[in-house]
Amino acid sequence: MKFLLDTNIIVFWLKGRFNIGEKIMDVGAENCFVSEITVAELKFGVACSTPDIIVEKRNRLENFLKHLQIIPISEAIDRFALEKARLRLAGEIIPDFVVNWFGRRPNWFENGDKQRETFVKN
Repeated sequence: MKFLLDTNIIVFWLKGRFNIGEKIMDVGAENCFVSEITVAELKFGVACSTPDIIVEKRNRLENFLKHLQIIPISEAIDRFALEKARLRLAGEIIPDFVVNWFGRRPNWFENGDKQRETFVKN
């Protein structure tokens, strides 16, 4: 099973919340991915940090990202369109950010509390 980690999940890991690090180890870092958009959001968050902690935050983030595959968004645009259309035609309408390019309904850690709770409890 493959997982695309969103910004919130990575922030939870960085803050030591919800045992995210443990859960990533359980599923294997090789099965976890981040999009370039998520990386941009995370780097923006680091850049907004106060000068006394910006280096520490940048180092923690870079160290974390070394263990994950970063998926370029440009390579996923065509797949996204096809997958979203397939799901719509099948009557399975889901939010844009949940469609993935693995060709099936994803097991992403997404922004919704229900999805987060499901991952955190399992």
